[in-house]
Amino acid sequence: MKNLEAQTTQRHPLQRLKQKFAELSLVSALGSTSSRQDQNAETGKPLSYEEKRAQGRDRFRRIITLISLISFGGSISTGIVHTFSQASDADKPIQAVQQTEQLRRQQFSAEEQGYLIVLKREPNNQVALDGLAAVRIKMHDWKGAIEPLEKLVALNPGREDWKTLLENIKRRANQK
Repeated sequence: MKNLEAQTTQRHPLQRLKQKFAELSLVSALGSTSSRQDQNAETGKPLSYEEKRAQGRDRFRRIITLISLISFGGSISTGIVHTFSQASDADKPIQAVQQTEQLRRQQFSAEEQGYLIVLKREPNNQVALDGLAAVRIKMHDWKGAIEPLEKLVALNPGREDWKTLLENIKRRANQK
């Protein structure tokens, strides 16, 4: 009799474990073939074919919904990151223009210095005078362009294009 009671108390914890595993749908690990999903929650009877299919469809819908939500969240976060990166890139075109303008000024300044060096050696060099006037015009240094243009007109009084250019540059210099 004591053996029978001992066996009953030993089985009792095992049965409680099986019941807990059945609630967690892990009954198959203990060797049981029925699970909670295969039984009707209200009656405890096995599910019909239609009920099993309905459960399968519901599970499929939940999985698709979860995947859709994750995809939607990913696309939203990508858009937000892209928006913030564009906001930080908004200053880059302005900086690029400023750097380009600075490089341009440096290049014109170097050209101007080169022409001035040549004109120190040869004050009437027409190529250097023309180049100096052109660089100063590009730099919008209207008053600085007048002197080499006046020398060019004095050296070549027959060149109407230099005379016209000199008149236009004088007008611009007086406007500012």
